[in-house]
Amino acid sequence: MGNLLLESYVEDLKTGTTDKQITAATELGNMGAVARDALPDLEALTTNPNARLRTAAQKAIQAIQKKPGRKN
Repeated sequence: MGNLLLESYVEDLKTGTTDKQITAATELGNMGAVARDALPDLEALTTNPNARLRTAAQKAIQAIQKKPGRKN
């Protein structure tokens, strides 16, 4: 991927607590298209038993797919 922040958020999606996963999903959504590489990991969370996490993942996916990425 090459973006350390993006990689950190993806790692949180995979191994973080539920709160960390929700935060990571939200931040990835805020990143827009730059976070496209995270889509498979976000999609995996859309079937999670936790409704808050599912919703955060779904919102992030929608934001990434429609919002241009911002450059840091």
